Amino acid sequence: MLGLYPNARIKVDDSALNTIPDFPLPKMELMEQIALMKRPELYEIDMQKHINVIECRKTILMMFPNVRMFVDFTNSNNSFLYHSTWWELGVRAAYNLLKLPQHIARYQAYSAQVDTEEARTYAQAIAVMAQVRIAHANLISTKEQLDIDTRVNAAYKKNLDKAVGSNKVAGELSALELAHMRLATAETEIQKYLSLGNYYVSYFRVLNTLGIENLHEATIDGLKKKLVEERLRAQKELDKIKAEYEARQEQALEAEKAMQKSAEQVQAELVAEVSAKMTEKQKKQAAVQAAQTPAAQPATEEKKLR
Repeated sequence: MLGLYPNARIKVDDSALNTIPDFPLPKMELMEQIALMKRPELYEIDMQKHINVIECRKTILMMFPNVRMFVDFTNSNNSFLYHSTWWELGVRAAYNLLKLPQHIARYQAYSAQVDTEEARTYAQAIAVMAQVRIAHANLISTKEQLDIDTRVNAAYKKNLDKAVGSNKVAGELSALELAHMRLATAETEIQKYLSLGNYYVSYFRVLNTLGIENLHEATIDGLKKKLVEERLRAQKELDKIKAEYEARQEQALEAEKAMQKSAEQVQAELVAEVSAKMTEKQKKQAAVQAAQTPAAQPATEEKKLR
């Protein structure tokens, strides 16, 4: 596959296997923010949500009447016409009432889809943050396992070197025992290289969960600046939404106060009207009693004369 002769000597540089790299990682909070900003799954959900919002607006526009403008030029050979050529310009409007329920149902469906995508965004964001934490914990675990395997391999090598040295002097160990020790040392070295490979895989898995290619200092600084810009933009949007909400709340309070004031005015008017009617009724009763009192006085005087 390499295009070399069978007896060609191939030299492989394995010096990278002798050093354990140290991958510096930023703080967990910063890594979570980077993942939420760079993961393509969240971009996909935001795009789908934006498409559904556009479909909702398009459905609203489809509920309005269809308006078409037309321009026409006419040339006639009729000699009885006053003008033989003229232009026609007009507007045609049509409204399809039969499709209105369909458009309403379509708008409701797209609105529900927008709400679903928003809930999916929150769920996916939580999943991304969990993936970042799991990948980070896996990296720490593989690093600890690599350190253990490195120490074990070093101990086996040290023991093998001592055994070989003592065997040259005293010859206490047999060739089988030395071969067994070399085999055990080779197994620990293989295990160390496997742990080193897992360590590299864990590191690139962390990069995959973050959605970036590397964690160089320049990359981290650029991402920090972008996060600050996004935070300021989000703060502006939140302030705008808060101002609109407070304005609506003030309008609602003013409307409630106006309704309460109108209700109090109506109640006062009703009370004044009822009191006026009662006063008028009392006056009528007093007038009737005053009219009946003089008629009773002559009758009493006539009795006294008899």
